[in-house]
Amino acid sequence: MVKHRGDGTGPDLPAQYFDTIGAPDVTAVITALWRRAHMILDGEPHVLDDDLGFWLADMPEVLAEVDRPRTQHWKQARLHALGLPVPKALRFAPFDFESGGSWVAALGDAGFDPASPAVVALAGLTQYLTQDAIQQTMRDVAGLAPGTTYVATFIVSPEAADPADRELIALTAQINKARGTPWLSTFTPGQFAHLAQESGLHNPTIITSATLTDRYFTGRGDALGPCSGEQILTAAV
Repeated sequence: MVKHRGDGTGPDLPAQYFDTIGAPDVTAVITALWRRAHMILDGEPHVLDDDLGFWLADMPEVLAEVDRPRTQHWKQARLHALGLPVPKALRFAPFDFESGGSWVAALGDAGFDPASPAVVALAGLTQYLTQDAIQQTMRDVAGLAPGTTYVATFIVSPEAADPADRELIALTAQINKARGTPWLSTFTPGQFAHLAQESGLHNPTIITSATLTDRYFTGRGDALGPCSGEQILTAAV
């Protein structure tokens, strides 16, 4: 969740990046669009020097993306329609975290080796899951190979966010609910860290928006910066 000056300046994006007709959930598309827009509209230094993000998958290791089956199939259809080749290392693992099944098994079907250390990243996901599903995911990660790293973003409960950001957080929640993807879980930083520790993960660490501001946004001439309504947790296995 990023705050932007929104002055409307800059070149228009290609129409193809707005084509979400038939999309079961446009959240992932909006995220990719923001990353593209950030490169085009914002002056340097860029927070993410990444044109489509998708090309980060062009590496020798296996990079598996987990998403709901319908959304996963739609993404692959869009990649094909846009003529974007799928990097060899990228694997698609259709799975619904609320299904009660095993996402580790779904990753295994996509080529993931649970006996090897990995990075498990849940970016922009936990707010759409119930607390039970989040904790089960943490427990599953805790059962992976030693050396595995868990990274997850989470939406901060309104009372724990900066007062100046609460209106933005409430508006974002309303927009997502109207799209049919309501937020199901929010946490204080302490609650989320406790949940990770209770699930068997080690050294849970909260990366706050203030830390991100100091690290990536200092010295900018505009108002671009992270919102306190979304923070990051890292933990180890």
